[in-house]
Amino acid sequence: MDSITNKYLWRVEGGVILDSFPEKLDSIHVKWNSTGDTIGKICLHVENECTISNELCKLVKLRKITYREDFLSSKIQIIPNPNDGNFRMTVDQDNKLKNIQLFDEEGKEVKIKYHNTASFSYQVAIMNKVFGVYFLKLTTGQGIFYKKIIIKS
Repeated sequence: MDSITNKYLWRVEGGVILDSFPEKLDSIHVKWNSTGDTIGKICLHVENECTISNELCKLVKLRKITYREDFLSSKIQIIPNPNDGNFRMTVDQDNKLKNIQLFDEEGKEVKIKYHNTASFSYQVAIMNKVFGVYFLKLTTGQGIFYKKIIIKS
């Protein structure tokens, strides 16, 4: 039995697709034109030999990262990254950690276990891990920060 090959037809408003041959990719990287607070848009429909999907679009809120946010985010480290789903996270003493959550690329929360191993260090394990890119949401006394984590074999 032959497998069906999908063709991904992407459309971006307010940015440029960075990937070569995006029609072969089910996810893309975009460089946004704006550096300030604005809205971008990503649309996709999928074609194959059997069908053509309706176009689905998502508005993307683009927010300028301030120097302070960038500075505070740099005080949170993931070691190692990429990793196998088990990693250590260190937080600067000024960023009192209140909560840790993990989300996959689709925005679905992923179960994790974590425990404090030292005053500003945590051991984190991703439950039911699948290879890919995840986003760690860290709620601290200084605000909410996101760190990208890559899980590989």
